[in-house]
Amino acid sequence: MPPCRSASAELRDRSNIAMPIDACIERLLLANCEDGADMPLPRFDAATASKLVDRIDGIRLFAHSFSFYLNLTHGPFQIVDIFRFAIEQGLAGVSINIDIGGAKGLSQMSDADVDALRSLAERFDLEIALEMSRTELASFERMRRIAGRLGARHIRLRSGYLGRVGDILDNSIADLKRIAAEAERHDLQINFEQHEALKSDEMVDIVAAVGNPRVQLLFDFGNMINCGEDPVAALRLQAPYVRMAHLKGVRKVWTDEGCGQLGVAEGEDDLPQARLMFELLLLGEDAPQVPVFILEKVVGYASPPMRRPDDGPDTVVEHRAPSTLELSPAWRVDENLLLERQQSSQQVQYVKSMMATLRLLAEAKSQQPFF
Repeated sequence: MPPCRSASAELRDRSNIAMPIDACIERLLLANCEDGADMPLPRFDAATASKLVDRIDGIRLFAHSFSFYLNLTHGPFQIVDIFRFAIEQGLAGVSINIDIGGAKGLSQMSDADVDALRSLAERFDLEIALEMSRTELASFERMRRIAGRLGARHIRLRSGYLGRVGDILDNSIADLKRIAAEAERHDLQINFEQHEALKSDEMVDIVAAVGNPRVQLLFDFGNMINCGEDPVAALRLQAPYVRMAHLKGVRKVWTDEGCGQLGVAEGEDDLPQARLMFELLLLGEDAPQVPVFILEKVVGYASPPMRRPDDGPDTVVEHRAPSTLELSPAWRVDENLLLERQQSSQQVQYVKSMMATLRLLAEAKSQQPFF
C-alpha cells in the first residue's frame, strides 16, 4: 500500500495539520473495508497516536516457511535459507512449519542440523517459532522435542478435524487441554489458528473452554474468508485472545458454495491491511498484546469455501477440494523459484512501508497541540 499522499506535505505545515492527518488516517484505515466500514474506528487522539508510535517501534516481524513453499519443494532451498533470509531482511525471527519441505523439512532433520540452526539463530539474535497443522498429543510430543532442541517457546497449531461443528469443537478442546498440560510442564506457549473451517466465535469458544492462559489465538489476515466472515468483524471477536498474527494478501473468490481465497501480493488484495494492523497493534494496555507479526506470503495459493452462507451453527464441515500452490506452467521451474523469493522480499518491503506510513501519521498526530 503506498503512503497516504497528503501525509508528507501536511507534515511540512505543522500549523495546519489537524484535519488533513485525521482525514488521511481515516482513508488509510477504511481501505478495502466492507462490513468493517460500519464498525467505528478506534479513537485516534494524541495519546493513541503516541501509543501507536511506541508499538510500531517495538514490532517484531518474522519470516514464514510457507513463503518459500515452492523453493523447498522443487529446488535446492533449505530450511537454513529461511533463517538467512530473515537475517538479511532485518527481521526478528522465523516461524517454521515442521512438515513443510518433505524430506528437507525440520521434522526430518538430524539433531546435528537442528543444533546448527539454533546456533545460527543465537549468533544473529533470531527468535524461532514453530508450527504444526494438527492438535493430536502424539504429534505435539514430536513438536515439543524439536522445540526444546531449538529453544523455541511459541508453537502454532490448527485443527485438522472435519465433520459436525460441535464434534470439531469438542475434539479440539480435548486435544488442547492435553497439550496445555504439556505446555505447562515445558514452558511453552500455544497459538491456535483459525484455519478456514471454523468461525471466529467458535475459535473463541474453544480457547475459553480450554481455560489455560498458555493457549491463545493466532489471528490470520485471510482465513476467516473461507467461512464467509468479514476480516474486521473476525478480529473484533478474536481480539481478547490474539497473541500473534499471520500477514498475507488474499482476494475473495465467490462460488455457489461460498467464498474461497486466492493468495496475491499485498496491495493487490481485498483485505483491509492497514485497519487490521492498526487494531492489532493497539491491543494491550500497558504492553503490546500482539508483539509478533509473521509474514506469510501466499501468492498463488488457492483454497475453497469451507462454510456456505446458509449453513446452520452445527453444520457438517466436509472435505473439499484440497488447497493448492503450484508452479506456473508459463515459467521455467527456476524462474518460478526466483519469483517466489522476489515476492517474499517484496512482502517485507510492503509491510515495512505500511508501518512507516502509520508511524508518520501517528507521530504527527501525537505532536498536535490540540486534540
